[in-house]
Amino acid sequence: MRLWVEAGGQLQTMLLIVADAGASALLSATLVTGLPVISGVLVAVMVTGCFVAAPPEQRAPLFTRWARTAPLWLVAMILVAALATWRIMYLPLLLFAVAVLLDLPVAARVPRLTGLRGVVLLALASLGVTWPVIVEALGRGELLPAALFALPPVCTIVVVLLHRSVGLRGPARTIAPLVQAAVILIGLWAVLPVTSAPVLPFTVTMTEGLPEYDTTGVRGSVIGSDDVLTAILRESGGVAYIRNEQITGRISCPSPEELPRYRLRVRDLHIEDSLLEAVGRRVRPAAPIDAACRQR
Repeated sequence: MRLWVEAGGQLQTMLLIVADAGASALLSATLVTGLPVISGVLVAVMVTGCFVAAPPEQRAPLFTRWARTAPLWLVAMILVAALATWRIMYLPLLLFAVAVLLDLPVAARVPRLTGLRGVVLLALASLGVTWPVIVEALGRGELLPAALFALPPVCTIVVVLLHRSVGLRGPARTIAPLVQAAVILIGLWAVLPVTSAPVLPFTVTMTEGLPEYDTTGVRGSVIGSDDVLTAILRESGGVAYIRNEQITGRISCPSPEELPRYRLRVRDLHIEDSLLEAVGRRVRPAAPIDAACRQR
């Protein structure tokens, strides 16, 4: 089904891709692109379960029951997966989630693991680390990265203070269905990009003797090759068959969705990389993106 989407809904193109694509490569690509979304949805469920917990005399909302029955090792694995795979620009949101999970335990079996002082220090430490990139983002007029780095630590302190002073659980019977429905809808919306995430290597194949491709090359993924022809699934749709003697070179490119949008770094780490990607770039630095990759 995933390859059918990649083929543009065309059965014959899908069959051509299946003949060349390996199941392990498809599974690996889907897992890598889907893990941040899955961990994000699970974190949202856990945090929502904390906020909408009902009083003891009432039946607990669905998300709260899930959070109560989830073993601590599973919660820890979800947080570690999110820490490793979320983009760095989204990690302050994870800080907010961790603070809520630690300060608003959902069951008596989970002790209060942190105090107000620890939460405040953690939030201030996050602001201290990211303050230079916040100032740089504001100077460039890039409000989204600045908000993602600045607002979650501030909201963490405000939420914890409000909970300890006036309580935030409120009328759980009224808000729980609305909040849970909103989280489910946002989760479904977040899963949609996974269906269009790249599962085939994206390249620009340079040619000669083909006027329509000589200047920009054939953008797409190589899905088959023999002694005479190379089949390329074009970015714009359809399959191009190029004679091998007309191919002069091939450039490996990130997909258009992977091209960086911001020139912002936190402690020399690009904000659009995850921690795993940042470690990988230190082990094997990425080559500069070729100009042909940016041409559409």
